[in-house]
Order: sequence, then C-alpha cells, then structure tokens
Amino acid sequence: MAYLAGSLDAEAAAVVERELDACEACRLLVAAVGRDWHRAAAERTAALAEGAMVGRYRIEGRLGAGAMGVVYRAYDPVVARTVALKLISLTADADADEVQREARAMGQVNHPAVVRIYDAGVTPDHVYVAMELIEGPTLAASLAGQPRPARALYRLFADIAAGLAAAHDAGVVHRDFKPDNVLVSADGTPRVTDFGLARVAERGARASAPQIAGTPAYMAPEQLTAGRADERSDQYSFAVTLYEALVGRRPLAATSVTELALAMQQPVIDWAGLPRPARTLLARALAADPAARFGSMHEVAAVLRRMASPPRWPWVMGGLAGVAGATAVLTLALRAGAPADPCADAGREVDAAWSPAQAAQLARAYAAVALPYSAQVGTTARMTLDAVAGRLRTGFTDACRATHVQHTQSAELLDRRTQCLSRGVVVLATTSTLLAAADATIVANTPAALAHLGDVDTCDDVAALSDEVSPPQAPATRARVREVRQALADAQAAMITTAYADGIARATAAITTAQQLDYRPVEAEAWFTLGLLQYASRATADARASFEKAALAAVAGRSRLVEAQVREQLAEVLGLTLQEPAAAEAQLDLGLALLENARPGIAVHAQLLHTRAALLAARGDHAEALALHRRALALLPDTAVAARAGALQLIGDALVALDRAAEARPLLEQSAALARAHLGDAHPTYAGCLESLADARRATDPDAALALLRQAHDIIARALPAGSSRIAIAKANLGGVLVERGRAAEAVPYLREAIAITARTLPPGHPAHAVSLATLGKALWAGGDQAEGLALTVQAAALLQGSLGPDHPYVAGALLQHGSMLSDLRRYAEARPLLEAALATHLAQQMAPEEVADAQFALAVALWGPGRPAAAGAARVDELTSSAERTLTGAGLADRAAAIVTWRAAHPLGR
Repeated sequence: MAYLAGSLDAEAAAVVERELDACEACRLLVAAVGRDWHRAAAERTAALAEGAMVGRYRIEGRLGAGAMGVVYRAYDPVVARTVALKLISLTADADADEVQREARAMGQVNHPAVVRIYDAGVTPDHVYVAMELIEGPTLAASLAGQPRPARALYRLFADIAAGLAAAHDAGVVHRDFKPDNVLVSADGTPRVTDFGLARVAERGARASAPQIAGTPAYMAPEQLTAGRADERSDQYSFAVTLYEALVGRRPLAATSVTELALAMQQPVIDWAGLPRPARTLLARALAADPAARFGSMHEVAAVLRRMASPPRWPWVMGGLAGVAGATAVLTLALRAGAPADPCADAGREVDAAWSPAQAAQLARAYAAVALPYSAQVGTTARMTLDAVAGRLRTGFTDACRATHVQHTQSAELLDRRTQCLSRGVVVLATTSTLLAAADATIVANTPAALAHLGDVDTCDDVAALSDEVSPPQAPATRARVREVRQALADAQAAMITTAYADGIARATAAITTAQQLDYRPVEAEAWFTLGLLQYASRATADARASFEKAALAAVAGRSRLVEAQVREQLAEVLGLTLQEPAAAEAQLDLGLALLENARPGIAVHAQLLHTRAALLAARGDHAEALALHRRALALLPDTAVAARAGALQLIGDALVALDRAAEARPLLEQSAALARAHLGDAHPTYAGCLESLADARRATDPDAALALLRQAHDIIARALPAGSSRIAIAKANLGGVLVERGRAAEAVPYLREAIAITARTLPPGHPAHAVSLATLGKALWAGGDQAEGLALTVQAAALLQGSLGPDHPYVAGALLQHGSMLSDLRRYAEARPLLEAALATHLAQQMAPEEVADAQFALAVALWGPGRPAAAGAARVDELTSSAERTLTGAGLADRAAAIVTWRAAHPLGR
C-alpha cells in the first residue's frame, strides 16, 4: 500500500519493483488493489454540487463515474459551450503533468470517431480534462439493446477502428479500449473516449506497476502480464470488443484475472456461428503474439469496410469459382501479412517545402534581426510551419488511404483533394523560403505571413471539392495551373515584404494566364490575390473591383470556399473602410450561406462572424457583437493560438463596451498570455492586448490603466517605424486617459503627434482621426485654449457624422462635448439641440449608465440656463439631475455625483 501511495523511499521501492518484475502473481495482486484504490479515489471526487466551479468550468450535473474518475456536464463561459468534464483524483505531481500531456496529444486528433479534447488543467483538488459532450449511450449499452445485423456491426466497428488509427497516427495509445469507452451519438456515430488516461492512473501509483492501467477482461496478453501497451494491444482489445458484439460474450472464459492470464497462454476460442471473414480477422487480431496481428488499425478498418459492403455484381454472376477464388485471395492476404503500404510516400512533396535545413536557416535569419521580438517570432514561425507541414502530410496520407486502402473515395475525389493539398504545399514552400531570408520588415510581418498559410482542413471538405468545376486533365494545362498558383504565392509574399507594386504586377500577369486556361477556380484565386494586394496598398476602390471579379469567377467555378473568403473581404472593405454597411451585410449573408453545409471548423467561418460583429459594434450593438465573437471562438481549434488570442480580445472588448469589465478582465488576461507566449512581450500584438486590459480597468483602477497604456505605447514605439498608424493609435489612447486623469497638458503632445500621423496615413474623415481631434479639443479646452478646443470639437463632430451617420455613439460623444463647451460659454440656446440629440442617442444605443448620466446632467444645465424655453420646466431638470446623481452614486463615482449635488444647491429648482 505504501508503494502504491508513493511514500516508500527509493531503496524500499526498488526492492518492491524487483519483486514485481519476478512475480506474476504479485503483479496481478497489485493491479487489483490499484484499481480499487483509484475507484475509491474517484468516488471521493463525486461530491461536486451544481454550480460549483472547476477552473473556469461551471458544474451542471453528474454524468457518470468509473475507476478513472467522475464525469460531469459543465459549462465553459469562455467559448459558450457545454462540455463533458472528467475529474481525476491523483496525488503525485507527475500524474497531473501526464494528464495534460495526454490531453495535448489527443487535442491534435481530429476524427469523427474520436471524442475531441478541448482542455486540461489542475486545481488544488483535481486534475480535469474538458471533452466534447456526446449525448448518447455507451457502446455497451447500445449493443445491449436491439440486435444489429452483422454488416451493420462491421460498419460501426470500421468507424471505431479508423478512430483508433487516427489516434495511433498522432502517437496516442488508448490502453483501456472497451465497450464502456465508446459513446454512440444521436446520429449513430461511434466516438472513442478516454484515450491514454489508463496510463495516467498507472503512473499515479507507480510506473513499475503497469498492469493497473486498463481493464483486464479486454487487455492483450502482453499488457496484462508485462504491462506493455502499444497500438497492437489496442488492436487486441478492439478485437475482444468486436467478438463480444458479434457473439454476445468475450472470447476467453475466465472468472478472475489469474484465470484470464492462464487462458491466454493456451487460448481456446469458440468460432461457431461466426462467418469466415470475421473468424479470419478476429483470429489474427487476437493473436497472442503481437507481431502476428495486423500492422495497423488502418488495415483492420479496411478489412471491416470490405466485409460491410455487399458482394459486387460481377462476383455474384461469376459463379462459385469466382467467389471461392476471391475468398482464398483474401484469406491468403490476411495470413501472409500486410501488403506494402500504397500510401507510404503520399506526403513526400511536403518534405521539399519545409525541411530541417530550412528550419535551421530560418532560426539563423531571425537571430540576426535586431528587433526586440525577433527571436520569439522566429520560434513561433518554425513551430507553425512544422504544424502546417504535418497537417499537409496527414492530409495527403488520409486522402490516399481513402481511395487505395479504405476504398471509400473515388479516384476523381482523390485527385481533387491532392490538387487542394498541393496548393497548400506551394504556399508553404514560398512562405518558408521567404521567412528563411528574414529581414526587419519580414520579421515585423511574420504573423500575417503565417496567417496566409491557409486552412489545410478545407481540403477535407469533400462536398465543397466535389462541387467545384473539374480541374484540367491535360498534363500541360495542369502544369500551367501550378505555375499560376506559384506566381500567386510569390505575389502574396509581396504583402510581407511590402513590395506591393511588384506583387500587383505578378498577380495581374497571373490573371491573364488564368483567363487563357479557362479554369475559373484559379482565376478566382488570382483576382482575390490582386484584391488583397490592392487593399494592403490602400487602393481601396481597385481592391473592391478585384474582389467583385473574384466573386464572379468563384461562382462560375463553383468554388464555394474561395467565394466565402472573397465575400468576407468584400464585407470588410465595404463596411469598415468605405462605410457602406448595408452592402457589407449582404456580402456577409452570402458568405455565411455558402458555409451552411461546409465542413465544421473552416477558418473563414470564424472570420465572417468576426467581421459581422465588427459592423454591429460600429453601430453600437455590442451585445450581438459579443454573441458573434463567442460563436467564432467556439469554431477555432485549440491549436490556432493567434486566432484564439484575437478572439478572446474581441470578446473582452465587447464586454467592456457593455460595461461588464469584471467579466472582460480574465478573458483579456488570457488573450495577453496567449499573445505573449506566441509572439513575446515586445511585440505590438501583445501591446494591443495591454491596451484592451487598460480599457477594462479605466473605471475601477485608472492609475493601473494608465500604466498599462504607457507600457503598450513604449512597446509599439520601439517595435515600429516612426510615422506608423499603429503608433498614432497608441498615442491617442494614452492621451485620452491622461485627459481623463486631469493631466491635459501632458496629453496634448501625444494627441498632436497622433493627429499628424493619422492625417497622413488614414483616409479623410476616418473615425480614428476624428476621435483624436475631439480628444485634443477636450485637452486644449481643459488647458484654457477654448478657441482651438471648440474648433477641433466642431470639426470632429462633423467628420464623425459624415462617416458614421447621426446615430452612432461616437457622434453622440462629440455632440455632448460640443454642447457642454457651448454651455460653459453660456451659449445655451446653441447647446440645447446638440445635447438633446446626444442624450437621445445615448439612450437609444444603451450606452454605459455613467455616460448617460453625464449627458443628462449636461442637458439639465443647458435647459436651466438663461433664455430657457417654457417647456423646460423645473420638473424635467429635477428628473434629469436626480437620475444622473443616482446613477453616478450607484457606480461608485462619488466626485461626479457630488458635482451634481453642488449644482442643485446653487440652482434651486423651486424658484
């Protein structure tokens, strides 16, 4: 017991371990005790009540318990998703590390027959794993119901075998496969769960007592007696489960672990009632010698799929000789061992696109660039290129296997998937070559380069690929298509080097070639690339025209996913730059409609939602924007670190806009941590996260907010060249908080520098330029320069109304500032209509309560001034000031509430 608890000293533990190595009965005894140990520990974790918090997860109810722990239904507020949360009670620190390592490994497995792992972590009481919630029974419960025909079972188990194969490909061994560790979803899809966790329990006791891991009745002989578990032991456990599903009992009769171990030495299996193909498969998969089993679960899945398919028509017509011959060939193939893997070299072209030599060259190039964040960005670039190359290799292999091993895909569809993946290889090769020659400009733009690597998962969207116009078959035409795509990859690289003119020239030439080929999908890609370059070079009107042509070509080529990307970019141009929100919404509707039947998790889907949210936020609808940002985050895989950091920041910003800063802060802190890990603490992206955090702390801790903005400003000023529009934003943000803190003189230089930059870098009338003008006007007014302060405020209000319309919150803020200045000048008649309009917008847009209170008080002052209209009686002024005072007092803004009390005392409303 002390050994299992890990409390023996090293010498005593070594004595026990030597005994366990030599004594099989001792190992079996420790296995039994260890399983009871963990079952008891699991029961101790079962007392969590509804509403309890585990990390960021809120418990909603208990789903079940087992030897490995207790499973709860839980809610994840970060991504607005319900999960299955497994809690494991382990004592050694190594166990917690192992859970997280296993979870990270399983998080890389994306297969429809495998339960997705979202997250893992440690609390003072538990190790937890957050998983996809599957509403359905276990395989054991499902099989206990209505009997299924043999072919239906073959299809079901072929899917399960493919899921296990996908996990094995990722380097994950299950170690405890059994019917209770397979869930059957509502649509009948099997989902394997609890990968690798048996090993966690094993190491939670002692690494040398390995037979604790797993369930003995389903263990392979080498796992039960020697503790060795690998892909072939999973195969044995799978075969036990399949035999049980077909026959109704397990293949070896035993009432104890000792009997089971003895039975495995001389196995006697009853094959009566099993069809010959099933006997052949199971005999091999249940072989006592692991080397005699199938080479992989891919082979098991392929055999099961053939067994599940009805005989082909030529076989039926060919007579008994043909059937006997085919059966003999199948049996001989099974006995002779696995044939050569036809897909062993499927991903070979990826190796030339990204190699260890290129990785080393990239590391040297980034180390030589004198930017404060260069080294960290170089590390991220290498890791990202590694991951993309890995996904491409897997994509080629999976596509090949689907046609040549599993026989579930036509040769034509294989060709389409391979063409799609080859396009990704071209982009990977061009990007890796570019980054391996990095200079300061390339390092600065590396995050954008990595974002343009593309979404490899689109090549698995069989429906979208099948819809697209067929690729050319003539070898010469195919070669020219590849040349066009290489030219487009080179053109996109110009966005990273900022050589826009060169990129536009390349893209324009590629369009000419694509039109000659009469292959509309590649023409759509060419117009899209040209539009991206034009937009980056601020040729907005040209970009719009190119995107519209790209959309037409994509429609003609039936390229749904390319068209969705084009629609998203058009929406951004129309809605956020050209201020045509209705036209932008129409593009978003089209883009989202194109993805209704697309494969889940396509990256452009999340971007469409973010763009729609940005349009809503620009109109002041932050509540709906928040919901869309959360939906977008839920679509992003855990591996998309940069995208998830950005989504969390957008969610936090929306919460701040809704006056929910307390909810926003932990999300913004998480976003900053992800950005820092991804790009380092000297990168402008991390500075942007600090700015959002400052915004969340302005109301409750203004000094901390100011410190964060100074830190962000300094990072950006060091990282970017002078005159960058991003520096202008940092200066404007810092100047704005200094004005709020009553330090107007200190703010003025920052604001003047910001305005000088935005006047050169932003289109006329851009809201960012106008807001900086208004803030400078406020600072100058506070410093005593009323003439220039008022003039800048009037200019800012006019610019904002022209670009955003009369009902935007920014316009309301400018009108409030303008009206308040006029009141201070005792020009009450001019101030009143401005302040009435400002208050109406504040109320209509449901702006922050303290902002509404400021507008109410400002209007009350103007209404009570000399020359007030008869309708502006004391009752309304009293109502406005009382409401404002209550709001500010409730918000803890005592100074501002006291100013209203003082004004009321000086202006008796009853006179």
